[in-house]
Amino acid sequence: MRANRWEGAVLEMFDGGFLAEVVDGSGARSVAEFDMKDVDLADIELCVPGGLFFWLVGDGSARIIFRRQGGEV
Repeated sequence: MRANRWEGAVLEMFDGGFLAEVVDGSGARSVAEFDMKDVDLADIELCVPGGLFFWLVGDGSARIIFRRQGGEV
């Protein structure tokens, strides 16, 4: 099964999580809430307002991968 993919930008941090704007492959935008426990320890320092990431969902799992370089969502 192919994973669904969104690009995201962190909007706001809160205790234990963050809000982000996410964009799907068709360009549709929405706001989603994420839990910090879903962010890999190696990416914690990148999870700040303005931080960019990919959100991959498929096969009963989800993965958040933060970008190491700049660019717009």
